[in-house]
Amino acid sequence: DRDQKLAHRRVVEYFENKDKVHVTRLRLNRLRYAVSLWSAMMVDGQMSTRDFSLTLCNRTSYLNGYHELLRKFLFRSTHTLPAIGLVILEAIPNKYNEYFHKLAHKFYDEIQVLLGNNGILFFPTFPQSAPVHGWPVLMNTFDYIYCGIINALGLPSTQCPLGLDSQQLPLGIQCIAARGHDQLTLTVAQEIEQAMGGWVPPSLVALV
Repeated sequence: DRDQKLAHRRVVEYFENKDKVHVTRLRLNRLRYAVSLWSAMMVDGQMSTRDFSLTLCNRTSYLNGYHELLRKFLFRSTHTLPAIGLVILEAIPNKYNEYFHKLAHKFYDEIQVLLGNNGILFFPTFPQSAPVHGWPVLMNTFDYIYCGIINALGLPSTQCPLGLDSQQLPLGIQCIAARGHDQLTLTVAQEIEQAMGGWVPPSLVALV
Protein backbone atom coordinates (compact mmCIF):
# COMPACT_ATOMS: atom_id res chain seq x y z
CA ASP A 1 0.00 0.00 0.00
CA ARG A 2 1.42 3.39 -1.03
CA ASP A 3 0.31 5.22 2.14
CA GLN A 4 1.87 2.52 4.33
CA LYS A 5 5.17 2.76 2.44
CA LEU A 6 5.23 6.55 2.76
CA ALA A 7 4.53 6.34 6.50
CA HIS A 8 7.30 3.77 6.88
CA ARG A 9 9.66 6.04 4.99
CA ARG A 10 8.85 9.00 7.27
CA VAL A 11 10.01 7.01 10.28
CA VAL A 12 13.26 6.01 8.58
CA GLU A 13 14.00 9.57 7.47
CA TYR A 14 13.25 10.92 10.94
CA PHE A 15 15.91 8.77 12.59
CA GLU A 16 18.39 9.30 9.76
CA ASN A 17 18.09 13.08 10.09
CA LYS A 18 17.80 13.33 13.87
CA ASP A 19 20.40 10.79 14.99
CA LYS A 20 22.55 10.77 11.84
CA VAL A 21 22.31 6.99 11.66
CA HIS A 22 22.39 4.87 8.54
CA VAL A 23 19.28 2.77 8.13
CA THR A 24 19.92 -0.39 6.13
CA ARG A 25 17.25 -1.97 3.97
CA LEU A 26 17.28 -5.70 4.69
CA ARG A 27 16.39 -8.49 2.31
CA LEU A 28 15.18 -11.30 4.55
CA ASN A 29 14.72 -14.09 2.03
CA ARG A 30 13.14 -16.50 4.49
CA LEU A 31 10.15 -14.17 4.80
CA ARG A 32 8.82 -15.63 1.55
CA TYR A 33 7.99 -18.73 3.61
CA ALA A 34 6.44 -16.70 6.45
CA VAL A 35 3.05 -18.44 6.45
CA SER A 36 4.65 -21.90 6.44
CA LEU A 37 7.11 -20.86 9.16
CA TRP A 38 4.31 -19.44 11.29
CA SER A 39 2.07 -22.50 10.95
CA ALA A 40 4.98 -24.87 11.69
CA MET A 41 5.86 -22.90 14.83
CA MET A 42 2.22 -22.94 15.94
CA VAL A 43 2.20 -26.75 15.90
CA ASP A 44 5.76 -26.97 17.26
CA GLY A 45 6.99 -28.85 14.20
CA GLN A 46 4.58 -31.77 14.55
CA MET A 47 2.90 -33.28 11.49
CA SER A 48 -0.49 -32.38 12.91
CA THR A 49 -2.05 -31.30 16.18
CA ARG A 50 -5.33 -29.93 17.51
CA ASP A 51 -3.92 -27.96 20.41
CA PHE A 52 -5.00 -24.56 19.07
CA SER A 53 -8.57 -25.73 18.45
CA LEU A 54 -8.58 -27.02 22.03
CA THR A 55 -7.33 -23.66 23.31
CA LEU A 56 -10.11 -21.79 21.51
CA CYS A 57 -12.63 -23.89 23.44
CA ASN A 58 -10.95 -23.24 26.81
CA ARG A 59 -9.43 -26.73 26.59
CA THR A 60 -12.80 -28.38 27.20
CA SER A 61 -13.44 -29.60 23.63
CA TYR A 62 -12.14 -29.29 20.06
CA LEU A 63 -13.36 -26.59 17.70
CA ASN A 64 -14.62 -27.88 14.35
CA GLY A 65 -12.86 -25.61 11.86
CA TYR A 66 -15.18 -26.26 8.92
CA HIS A 67 -18.29 -25.74 11.03
CA GLU A 68 -16.81 -22.53 12.45
CA LEU A 69 -15.94 -21.31 8.95
CA LEU A 70 -19.59 -21.71 7.95
CA ARG A 71 -20.62 -19.81 11.09
CA LYS A 72 -18.18 -17.06 10.08
CA PHE A 73 -19.87 -16.58 6.73
CA LEU A 74 -23.20 -16.38 8.56
CA PHE A 75 -21.75 -13.74 10.94
CA ARG A 76 -22.21 -16.07 13.92
CA SER A 77 -18.57 -16.79 14.78
CA THR A 78 -16.58 -14.87 17.38
CA HIS A 79 -13.24 -16.04 15.94
CA THR A 80 -11.13 -14.33 13.29
CA LEU A 81 -10.66 -15.87 9.86
CA PRO A 82 -6.90 -16.56 10.39
CA ALA A 83 -7.70 -18.35 13.67
CA ILE A 84 -10.27 -20.56 11.96
CA GLY A 85 -7.81 -21.20 9.14
CA LEU A 86 -5.20 -22.39 11.62
CA VAL A 87 -7.70 -24.74 13.26
CA ILE A 88 -8.31 -26.34 9.85
CA LEU A 89 -4.65 -26.42 8.84
CA GLU A 90 -3.27 -27.76 12.12
CA ALA A 91 -5.37 -30.92 11.85
CA ILE A 92 -4.10 -31.72 8.35
CA PRO A 93 -0.94 -33.88 8.45
CA ASN A 94 1.92 -31.92 6.89
CA LYS A 95 5.23 -33.71 6.45
CA TYR A 96 6.96 -30.37 5.83
CA ASN A 97 6.17 -28.95 9.28
CA GLU A 98 9.39 -30.30 10.79
CA TYR A 99 11.44 -28.77 7.95
CA PHE A 100 9.82 -25.34 8.30
CA HIS A 101 10.08 -25.54 12.09
CA LYS A 102 13.86 -25.91 11.76
CA LEU A 103 13.94 -23.16 9.12
CA ALA A 104 12.05 -20.85 11.52
CA HIS A 105 14.74 -21.35 14.15
CA LYS A 106 17.41 -20.49 11.57
CA PHE A 107 15.44 -17.36 10.67
CA TYR A 108 15.24 -16.47 14.36
CA ASP A 109 19.01 -16.86 14.72
CA GLU A 110 19.55 -14.70 11.61
CA ILE A 111 17.50 -11.83 13.05
CA GLN A 112 19.17 -12.16 16.45
CA VAL A 113 22.60 -11.74 14.85
CA LEU A 114 21.45 -8.85 12.63
CA LEU A 115 19.92 -6.86 15.49
CA GLY A 116 22.43 -7.65 18.23
CA ASN A 117 22.04 -5.72 21.48
CA ASN A 118 21.01 -2.35 20.08
CA GLY A 119 19.45 -2.90 16.64
CA ILE A 120 15.87 -2.14 15.67
CA LEU A 121 13.95 -3.59 12.74
CA PHE A 122 11.14 -1.44 11.34
CA PHE A 123 8.51 -3.70 9.82
CA PRO A 124 4.90 -3.08 8.73
CA THR A 125 2.23 -4.26 11.14
CA PHE A 126 -0.07 -4.67 8.16
CA PRO A 127 0.62 -3.99 4.48
CA GLN A 128 -2.22 -1.47 4.30
CA SER A 129 -4.40 0.66 6.56
CA ALA A 130 -6.55 -1.00 9.20
CA PRO A 131 -9.16 -3.44 7.79
CA VAL A 132 -12.65 -3.91 9.19
CA HIS A 133 -12.15 -5.44 12.64
CA GLY A 134 -12.64 -9.20 12.82
CA TRP A 135 -13.42 -9.65 9.13
CA PRO A 136 -10.36 -9.40 6.88
CA VAL A 137 -11.02 -9.14 3.17
CA LEU A 138 -10.77 -12.69 1.79
CA MET A 139 -8.13 -11.65 -0.74
CA ASN A 140 -5.98 -10.35 2.14
CA THR A 141 -6.50 -13.22 4.57
CA PHE A 142 -2.77 -13.82 5.03
CA ASP A 143 -1.84 -10.19 5.64
CA TYR A 144 -1.88 -11.00 9.37
CA ILE A 145 1.48 -12.70 8.78
CA TYR A 146 3.35 -9.38 9.04
CA CYS A 147 2.86 -9.43 12.80
CA GLY A 148 2.11 -13.16 13.05
CA ILE A 149 5.60 -14.27 12.03
CA ILE A 150 7.25 -11.92 14.54
CA ASN A 151 4.97 -13.23 17.27
CA ALA A 152 5.68 -16.86 16.36
CA LEU A 153 9.44 -16.22 16.48
CA GLY A 154 9.08 -14.81 19.99
CA LEU A 155 10.68 -11.45 19.19
CA PRO A 156 9.69 -8.32 21.14
CA SER A 157 7.66 -5.92 19.03
CA THR A 158 5.88 -2.66 19.76
CA GLN A 159 3.20 -1.30 17.43
CA CYS A 160 3.58 2.42 16.68
CA PRO A 161 0.67 4.45 15.24
CA LEU A 162 1.64 6.62 12.27
CA GLY A 163 -1.45 8.71 11.73
CA LEU A 164 -4.08 8.19 9.06
CA ASP A 165 -3.94 7.29 5.39
CA SER A 166 -5.67 9.07 2.50
CA GLN A 167 -8.95 7.37 3.49
CA GLN A 168 -8.58 8.54 7.11
CA LEU A 169 -7.83 5.03 8.42
CA PRO A 170 -4.99 4.18 10.85
CA LEU A 171 -1.48 3.28 9.72
CA GLY A 172 1.23 1.71 11.85
CA ILE A 173 4.64 0.12 12.04
CA GLN A 174 6.36 -2.43 14.26
CA CYS A 175 9.57 -1.73 16.18
CA ILE A 176 11.28 -5.11 16.59
CA ALA A 177 14.37 -5.94 18.65
CA ALA A 178 16.35 -9.05 19.51
CA ARG A 179 14.90 -11.29 22.19
CA GLY A 180 15.25 -9.89 25.69
CA HIS A 181 15.44 -6.27 24.52
CA ASP A 182 11.80 -5.29 24.96
CA GLN A 183 12.74 -1.97 26.56
CA LEU A 184 14.54 -0.94 23.37
CA THR A 185 11.36 -1.29 21.33
CA LEU A 186 9.40 0.72 23.90
CA THR A 187 11.99 3.51 23.93
CA VAL A 188 11.98 3.80 20.14
CA ALA A 189 8.17 3.63 20.07
CA GLN A 190 7.96 6.55 22.51
CA GLU A 191 10.30 8.55 20.28
CA ILE A 192 8.14 7.79 17.24
CA GLU A 193 4.99 8.72 19.14
CA GLN A 194 6.40 12.12 20.04
CA ALA A 195 7.72 12.76 16.54
CA MET A 196 4.70 11.54 14.57
CA GLY A 197 1.93 12.82 16.81
CA GLY A 198 0.85 9.54 18.37
CA TRP A 199 -2.51 7.87 17.91
CA VAL A 200 -5.08 9.76 15.86
CA PRO A 201 -8.72 8.60 15.90
CA PRO A 202 -9.95 7.49 12.46
CA SER A 203 -12.52 9.58 10.64
CA LEU A 204 -16.12 8.62 11.36
CA VAL A 205 -16.74 8.83 7.62
CA ALA A 206 -14.10 6.15 7.01
CA LEU A 207 -15.75 3.83 9.52
CA VAL A 208 -19.16 3.92 7.86
